[in-house]
Amino acid sequence: MRDFNRKSTMCGENAQKICTFPSNVLQWRKNPEVFSMEELILYVKYQAKPGCRETFVRQIVEKGILTAIRQEPGCLAYDYYFSAQDENELLLIERWQSAEHQRVHMQQPHMQQLRAIKEQYVDSTTLGKVRLEA
Repeated sequence: MRDFNRKSTMCGENAQKICTFPSNVLQWRKNPEVFSMEELILYVKYQAKPGCRETFVRQIVEKGILTAIRQEPGCLAYDYYFSAQDENELLLIERWQSAEHQRVHMQQPHMQQLRAIKEQYVDSTTLGKVRLEA
């Protein structure tokens, strides 16, 4: 099992938001009834090109892409986590109010920028979904 709870010195003032496990996800595990049944949770495992993980995250932060995504309607969380075991592995956890919000998110102009940055720094991605059940 991977440990995605490591803090990175690269993140600076954004370290808490980018690199630590958010307490609201832990709350979801303990109290799933507090979240809407429409809610969509996605996890994306990135395998960055060797030595490019921090540069990838730095680019999306510096270009304002991460802030733009987090301000989108329906975005409940959009957080990256670094693996402690693999220096090239990165985990993204997305929480959306609904699948429709996430669909609209994928069509935003800043997502085109994100795809271009990802093409430069990421070798592969694996996508998974979590469905909440009462």
